[in-house]
Amino acid sequence: MKLKRLSLVIVSISISLFAGLFFAEVYLRITAKLELQHRNESKEAWAGDRKFRQAEDLMLGYEYTPHESDGSWLGYKANSLGFPDKERNIVKSNTSYRICVVGDSITEDGRYVEYLENKLNKGSGSHFEVWNCGVGGYGILHYYANIRSKILNFNPDLIIISFCLNDFNCTPVIYEDQDGKLIEYSNIYGYFSVPVNRQLFLRWRIYRLALIALSRISSYFKANNHLPWQTDNISRGRWAVQNILKLTDKAGIDVKGLIIPYLKEDYTEQEQLDYSDIKTVLDESGIKYLDMHGKFEDIGSARWRRERSDRIHPSEEGHRLISDHLYDFIEKTRLTER
Repeated sequence: MKLKRLSLVIVSISISLFAGLFFAEVYLRITAKLELQHRNESKEAWAGDRKFRQAEDLMLGYEYTPHESDGSWLGYKANSLGFPDKERNIVKSNTSYRICVVGDSITEDGRYVEYLENKLNKGSGSHFEVWNCGVGGYGILHYYANIRSKILNFNPDLIIISFCLNDFNCTPVIYEDQDGKLIEYSNIYGYFSVPVNRQLFLRWRIYRLALIALSRISSYFKANNHLPWQTDNISRGRWAVQNILKLTDKAGIDVKGLIIPYLKEDYTEQEQLDYSDIKTVLDESGIKYLDMHGKFEDIGSARWRRERSDRIHPSEEGHRLISDHLYDFIEKTRLTER
């Protein structure tokens, strides 16, 4: 009899728990809370001639498929490591100084990485490797994920984070569903301080709610390492940069910053704020950085733009200017830090 009653209690609790979770999920869907803000597109329409695949890291979202064309000016296919660069050997020689440049489409498309490598090696007794680790569409949370899951494995001596002014914004994440559609969702969730199941996260809002609650509880015991799921741009950037430095400090890797301006004379109020946020976070963190604002003469001129209407991506001349200043910056900081 006692066993029967215990079984009924267990069944009743299980049914109640299931019903509670079900109605909670229904409520979250009806009220549009904790949604991922999907936008369905075909893979061909979104990717064009740039070949991406779903990344293992949930918050990284997507990455290059190795050996597929990246559509960059450099004419490279993505190498075996999944970056728009020539083939690289992970094993580093004792005489090499390895620099990994992390960034978005400016770095991905940019000749400045290649120019910098050539310039550093010209007449130098050392051998410099400057790896292009840029991926179009990435933002500050992607940079953190990229460094955490990939770049540290390459054993760089220096990581350069190349900032476009919108990098602290809430950058979308892309993943491929079972029908071959590319699903885009706004990455408002940051990084959880508890393990995450990809499929549960993508499908169930009640699971996202549980993650948020568990992460907040866990944060009290893990030095507040959880990024709040609703946060402003500067808080998102500050969190990511702080956690990048935790990784690189532990690994003994130097970090430098590069700020690339929009190619126009006047900024909107939001663009001015975005620029100020990046400088504030870098100044707070102690990261030395090169700010390319003021380096372009007549910055609104079409000569600096890849295309006349494109105010983000520099022309070949613009990339040469960036590489020249970046070379001087690296040489100056290396001399002062010896």
